[in-house]
Amino acid sequence: AHTGGEIEHPKKSAPKAEIAPVTKIKPAQNNSLAAVIRDRHTLKGKTVTVNGRVVKTNDHVMGMNWIHIVDDSLNAKTQSLTITSHQATKVGERIAATGILVADKDLGSGYFFPALVENAQIVAVK
Repeated sequence: AHTGGEIEHPKKSAPKAEIAPVTKIKPAQNNSLAAVIRDRHTLKGKTVTVNGRVVKTNDHVMGMNWIHIVDDSLNAKTQSLTITSHQATKVGERIAATGILVADKDLGSGYFFPALVENAQIVAVK
């Protein structure tokens, strides 16, 4: 509580790095989401970049935003690739996400992810 004298100002945090939107991404060969899921055991532990449209988000769960994306290689009604990130997105956005691929992540209570891209950096794709 302020009892007089000098007013305390909140400490300024470091400015957030701005992420420039990506205007065009040239996908790597076999970079479809279905291929990433299929090849998850070969790719696990590696840095991957995935591209897709956001179909679902669960923000601030276990300290992360959980983002589900699809592309033309997946049946959007039954399949998606999940990404965790400190960055937020919105349903309908097209994004590119780069993070570490984890295979067969079981969080318990029925939450199992065949492939999960963790701690991703996200850029918007126009």
